[in-house]
Amino acid sequence: MLPRISIITPTYNRREALLRAIDSVRSQSVGVHEHIIADDGSTDGTEAAVRALGDSRIVYHRLPERSGANAARNAAIALARAPLTTLLDSDDLYLPHRIETTLAIFEGDPETTVSISSFRTEGAGREIVNVNPAGFLAPADLELAVMAQVIYMAGTSLTMRTEALRAVGGFDASLPRYQDGDLLLRLARSHGARLSGTIDWVKTISGDAITALQPAVPAYAALYRSNPGYPERFPEIFRYMIARAVLADLMRLRPDLALRSVRASRKPPLNCSIRDLICGYRSGKRERRRARAEIRRKLAASAARHDA
Repeated sequence: MLPRISIITPTYNRREALLRAIDSVRSQSVGVHEHIIADDGSTDGTEAAVRALGDSRIVYHRLPERSGANAARNAAIALARAPLTTLLDSDDLYLPHRIETTLAIFEGDPETTVSISSFRTEGAGREIVNVNPAGFLAPADLELAVMAQVIYMAGTSLTMRTEALRAVGGFDASLPRYQDGDLLLRLARSHGARLSGTIDWVKTISGDAITALQPAVPAYAALYRSNPGYPERFPEIFRYMIARAVLADLMRLRPDLALRSVRASRKPPLNCSIRDLICGYRSGKRERRRARAEIRRKLAASAARHDA
């Protein structure tokens, strides 16, 4: 019997964290999944530890050479046998109802192609709850929500129909960051997304996370190089997000990252002067606030129609 949902987890030298992630999958309230582990060349005994579990629902795949997390995700997508594909990073955890609630979303609405779930973030001695309003966003609204970053979203939030995920080419292996936003922008050219207010996973903050090791602005440049046209469509929000990223590097007391970010902001495809960033921060902040209100209004209207 084919699985009803494929879970994909890329990993590299995170054996203990990966085993915790796998355990969260094995503890699900329903067991109708396959869990594909795409190992990007681990040298810490990951393969032996995974195989020792003896779980027939786990598919272990080792990449022939070190290729990066996005390439590992794509290798897993190619192996997926289920009509739905959902994500689980190796340092995150599913709550016991994750698969059950996800299946209910797609089976309750055959037109849903993408779902984005809510989550809580744990790490550094604190806990943050990230809950989205429930509802449906049409493609144009999904683009706005992603560009303005006014919905809570991270990789493990996403579930997609496997056919649609493959149709857009999976993940962009060239991107060092923002691969989840990039994927949603490409999906949004044809599909909207259903947001769930149910917290069904836990995001853990680790010191070796990609976001902790690289400046944001060069990553934005890579994102917009792969998705041309968005800075022109959302100019104020675009400049605000770049300015905010530079400020974030400064607030982390990383002047080296901030300098790299300022230099990257001046080059194509960003082309932002210091004046652009200062003015854009002020006007873009207002525009982002307006976008958040608009997205929440549309989600509320969608939820009301769904409940009627």
